[in-house]
Amino acid sequence: MKKITFIIFTQFSLFSFGQINLVPNPSFEQHDTCPYAFSQIHFAVPWFAGFATGGGSSDYFNQCNGNTSSANVPANVVGYQNARTGIGYAGIGLGWGGNIREYIEVKLNLPLTAGKRYYAGFHVSLADKMKFAVDGVGAYFSIDTVPPVPGWQPMPYTPQVENTIGNIITDTANWVLVSGFFTATGGEQFMTIGNFKYDSLTSVDTVSGNQGYAYYYIDDVTVMDSLDVGVNELQENISINIFPNPCDGKFAVQSETKENKIEVYNVFGEKIYRSEINKQKTEVDISSQPSGIYFVKVKTSKRMITKKILLLK
Repeated sequence: MKKITFIIFTQFSLFSFGQINLVPNPSFEQHDTCPYAFSQIHFAVPWFAGFATGGGSSDYFNQCNGNTSSANVPANVVGYQNARTGIGYAGIGLGWGGNIREYIEVKLNLPLTAGKRYYAGFHVSLADKMKFAVDGVGAYFSIDTVPPVPGWQPMPYTPQVENTIGNIITDTANWVLVSGFFTATGGEQFMTIGNFKYDSLTSVDTVSGNQGYAYYYIDDVTVMDSLDVGVNELQENISINIFPNPCDGKFAVQSETKENKIEVYNVFGEKIYRSEINKQKTEVDISSQPSGIYFVKVKTSKRMITKKILLLK
C-alpha cells in the first residue's frame, strides 16, 4: 500500500495575502522534535500548553514521523484529518463531563496596541473518534501568560473571540473557522485557545464516536490588524461549498467565482477527477469510486482551497 504522503496541498490562509500575522508558527509546521505521543504541543515551538499545574496535556500532530506514531497526520490515535495547511496541527480537549479542559498558548510576535481593532481566527475540526461535540471554543488575549489552573478546570477568563453560542461544531470532514474582531486594551501579547466555559454553560451534542469527550484539531491561527482583513478573505470558510457531504458519489461544488479548476484525490494521493469550468456551481460524479474519504481541491482566481468529502454507498 502506498504511504499517505502526497496529500499536502498548497492552501492560502488569511496571512498569505500580504498582511502581517502576529502569530508565530501559525499552522504548527515548525518543530524542534517530531511528536510521537500525546502531551507534546511544546515541540511546536513556540506554542505551549496553556497551564502548568494539574494538567497541560495539549497535543501536537505532524506527518514528520511518517505514519509511525500515534501523533501522525493524517491518521492518528483520535481520528483522521489532513492538515488544513502543511503537515501539522494541534489538538485539545474541550469537555465533556467533569469540566476537563486543555489549552494551547503562544506569545505573539508583537504586543497589541491599545484602542486598535484586531481580527483573530483559527480553524477547528472535531476528531472522528469523539462521542461529543460542543460549541465552547475561543481565544483569550492577555498581557502575561495565564496563571496555572489546578485540576484541568476551565480558565476563569472571558475570551475576546469565541464561537457563537449554540453553534455546536460537529464537522469531522472539514475545517471550521472560528473568528471575530475585538479592540485591544493594550499590551496583550499572549493568545490562549480553548473552552473557557463550564460544562453547565457549554452546549453539547452526542455524535457517532466512542471516545467519551469532545476533542478538536486546531490549525491556521491568525491575529492581525482589522484594517488588513478583506471581506472576501473573511468569507473563506463559506466561499467554497461542497454538498451533500457525505455523498453517494455525486456532489456539487459551489464557488464564489466562475473560473474554477476542480480536482479530486483519494487517500493515496491519486487524482481521480479533474475539471476546468466557467460557472459557479459544478456537479461532480465520482460514484465509480469505492466508499471512503476523498479530497476536493478547488482553485479559483483568488485562492486554492482543499476540503474533505465522505463517499458512502
